[in-house]
Amino acid sequence: MQHSLLTFPRGPDKYKEKRHLLHPSRAGLTRAGVRLWKILAYGTKPGKPGGLLAVWPKWEQLAHKLWPTMRVSNEPYGILHIRLRKYKGPPLSFPDGSVIRKNAIIAELHCDNGLLLVNVAKNGVNPYRACREDLRAIASWAQRDSLGHQIEALYGTTMLAVAAARLGFTLRESPHRFRRWLDRFFMIGLLLLYTESSLNRLTRGTTLSSDPMEIWLTRNRLLKLYSGRDRAVGIRNIQPEESRI
Repeated sequence: MQHSLLTFPRGPDKYKEKRHLLHPSRAGLTRAGVRLWKILAYGTKPGKPGGLLAVWPKWEQLAHKLWPTMRVSNEPYGILHIRLRKYKGPPLSFPDGSVIRKNAIIAELHCDNGLLLVNVAKNGVNPYRACREDLRAIASWAQRDSLGHQIEALYGTTMLAVAAARLGFTLRESPHRFRRWLDRFFMIGLLLLYTESSLNRLTRGTTLSSDPMEIWLTRNRLLKLYSGRDRAVGIRNIQPEESRI
């Protein structure tokens, strides 16, 4: 049995069915949630953790050692890193006709949050532009590198699902409720730590009220949206020592 995914912004009927997942009616967290996070993140400023959030960067460092990622050489901004692995879930069908089956090689996306904050806050870089340029680098690598040829899709988990959709990703609600809760708790901390609004974000917008979503970009869609800019990107192969699954 193949599982279909929610697509945004295309597919308005499906989008309407899942609108609450992307746009919760409540702005910010509940009062109890705001109080809790003000205690947990006391003293936190953009890029400088305070309170319990001091654990977040340490966990990121440990996770990178346990599950190392790699950066495609000559990414213009170096914000998006990938970790190659085999997909272990049920078959997934996509609007472009692609189907991801068990044991397919997928590239798990990870964001260098600290570097993104520096680019946005200090250098005035548009985050969408930075991500698009890095995706162009990944697309070119996927076409030219022998390892890249094996990639069937990019995959990630984020609370910034609407932003991901603007970049062309297909969205899927995570089927694992407890994992969703853990991801949400951790990602709220990341948003407080690595965005300019920091703790002010607790009462603004709807992002913190939403659940994390799986984001997918099939190989076909990646190449359709982001190939053809090789000269601007200036791709080289990834480092040999990093090119193994």
